[in-house]
Amino acid sequence: MTKHYSTPMPWGQGVMQFERPVDGGDFLSPKFRMHPITSDTMEPAMRRGDFAVCVPVMTWTGEGIYIVENAGDTELYRVCRSGDAQLRLTQDHEALSRLPQFVSMDWFAEHVVGVAVAHIKVVDSKRLRQAVAA
Repeated sequence: MTKHYSTPMPWGQGVMQFERPVDGGDFLSPKFRMHPITSDTMEPAMRRGDFAVCVPVMTWTGEGIYIVENAGDTELYRVCRSGDAQLRLTQDHEALSRLPQFVSMDWFAEHVVGVAVAHIKVVDSKRLRQAVAA
């Protein structure tokens, strides 16, 4: 059951309802996978060195950012439906990304690894590496 919170809106415009924020500790759940972003193809939204928090999936679950395996490499793509039986895969960085790719639902189901649910922006990679090594 989703717990909703109420916040008064300014100037007597009513009350805004929103869901409880996700607790930071929730990301330690085994439900999630941390995927390091190793290329610049999703810039400016996601940068090399950041992390995508993903939920494993075995098929397309709606528009979003997915991790897709192809030829032994994994990449992030924005995925949306294109017609009845195809999906359109794109990347954000215009100069580095491939042209939009159109794939069948079956191909996608064989190659999808997960869907991104959060983005962790690394603000100091040197300190992060030091903390991991300690």
